[in-house]
Amino acid sequence: MSGYENNYEFRTDCERAFTYTNEVLYVFFNHWFNTFLSYLFIPSADRHYEVFYIGGVRGVYNSAWLGGMLAMVSNLLLWLFGFYFLRGTISKDEQLRVAPFIATSPITKSAYIWTKVLANFIILVIISASLLFSFMFMQIIRAEDTDIIWGDYLMPYFCLTLPSLFLLASLTIVFDVIGWLKGTLGNVIFFCMWIAISVLSISFSNVLLDLFGLNTILSNMVNDAAQVFPFLKDSDSGGSFGYYPVANVLTFTWEGIVWTKEMLISVFLWGFIAVCNILLAIVSFNRFQKQRQLTSGPKKQEVIELTRKQVDARVLSPVQFEQSIYYARLIIGEWKVLLRGYSKWLYGILIISIILSFALPMNILISWSPLFMLFPLAIWSKMGTVDTTNRTEQLILSTFNASIKYFITWLSGLFITLIYSFGFVLRLSLAGDTRAGIAYVIGIMFIVTLAITLGYFTKSRRVFESIYLLLWYMGPVNQIPYLDFAGLSTNHSLQYFIISIFLMGSVVILQKKRKEKKRKEKKRKEKDGIWDEI
Repeated sequence: MSGYENNYEFRTDCERAFTYTNEVLYVFFNHWFNTFLSYLFIPSADRHYEVFYIGGVRGVYNSAWLGGMLAMVSNLLLWLFGFYFLRGTISKDEQLRVAPFIATSPITKSAYIWTKVLANFIILVIISASLLFSFMFMQIIRAEDTDIIWGDYLMPYFCLTLPSLFLLASLTIVFDVIGWLKGTLGNVIFFCMWIAISVLSISFSNVLLDLFGLNTILSNMVNDAAQVFPFLKDSDSGGSFGYYPVANVLTFTWEGIVWTKEMLISVFLWGFIAVCNILLAIVSFNRFQKQRQLTSGPKKQEVIELTRKQVDARVLSPVQFEQSIYYARLIIGEWKVLLRGYSKWLYGILIISIILSFALPMNILISWSPLFMLFPLAIWSKMGTVDTTNRTEQLILSTFNASIKYFITWLSGLFITLIYSFGFVLRLSLAGDTRAGIAYVIGIMFIVTLAITLGYFTKSRRVFESIYLLLWYMGPVNQIPYLDFAGLSTNHSLQYFIISIFLMGSVVILQKKRKEKKRKEKKRKEKDGIWDEI
């Protein structure tokens, strides 16, 4: 393959990668959003809160301190959101029906996979570089130390952030090549992997396990802070991220990370693991064999023969027009569409969940109840995108009102989820805790509404799955106030009910605007057609 073809394929993959993320990636990670994120992570002293907490102490906002924070923030956030927004580039080639052309082109499997990985890596580098300049901008704005020392920013960036992002770019392709990792199961597995890596990175002092660089940076910061403030030596505070109100912020000057040989070796370790992932993706990639089988051989001949057959119109059933809408029939049909493609294990999980709801003690049941809100994730993420995926959106809109379709999909998803949680809700009601049962049902209604709304706005399943997994982990699992939409720790059912109504209303309004826009476009085209005839 010539160098020109390689360069063209790489440039094309970069363009596709930007296109696949829709406008969502741009909204979340453009420079203005990164500046706003930097503003939140770097509060002024009079704001009386800290995001990075070391027993009420933080470093002066100099290049060393902000460079260390930048490396930690970039790895944590980009690994979570960057994966969900950048994965699926190979699957997108199949959806756009360009896979047969790629399968028959002279490009090799290794060149194809490498261009996909490098395209995703470059996008991650652009996002992280934008965040880097935003941190520099905030250093000047906060004016605690306005001297920009590039080495203090770039050393953690090159040694901690870039190797981590290269490994992430390789994983986005591995999860898109191996069949059982492509769908929702792969998203859940990666989310669990992200949690495990975060725990390993912050808990163990071994730099070879510190992929995110958390312990490497935190240990240096905490040790230097303890030298200035001796009371930290007797404290258990080792540094953590979150929202921490602080009355008086104590500061000290941190000179930066003390780099060791082991830290630099870890750079090559993560690069080696990333290359191994790429080799695994190359070996696992089947070069769209299914598409090649459909476009050649006996099956293609069968399709050709079928298209040649003449259809007698007299044997077709006559068209019957009905003014009424059979909602029960539509709900059952939507139910079948949502459940289509899932194995019988899904029904086995349903039976097991109902049995466990009555067999387990109440305290154990409540602690394990968040799992009931994880099983229907694949169904939820499918609700707002099923028409777009199957390319039936225009057909559906031409049959009946879009708001009715939205309500039917919402009702079908709500029924399916309530069946999964039926045992738990009934157990709460029998125990006399009706209020908790109602809060749990409202939480389900909120998630179903959020799934359809995000799917309708973004046309992507991954957006909802990434947001929901983070919300599920912070809310029902860790029971953070105001994020526990299931009401397991704190009851905020009224707020989530209002949010659900607001989301429903926003979708209905948007549907009407889109319908009005299409009607005007149709009239304009008809008018242009009349003028063309004249």
